[in-house]
Amino acid sequence: MTYIGRASTVVSHLQVTRAILSEAMGMEVKEKAGLKIATASIICECIDYCSTTGTEYVRFQSFKLDRVPT
Repeated sequence: MTYIGRASTVVSHLQVTRAILSEAMGMEVKEKAGLKIATASIICECIDYCSTTGTEYVRFQSFKLDRVPT
């Protein structure tokens, strides 16, 4: 559980990332395979959850770094 006003980081594999994102976007299970998520990359997803209603808001997705910062 993440406290209100805080953020969490999740490190996962492709299918877990697809499952989390598709659930937040209200997609059917069959549709999640169509999500374009690059493998072997750093993917940033920002999903906010309303503390009162539990509603998910996807702020941005699939931001891929061109290179790892040094």
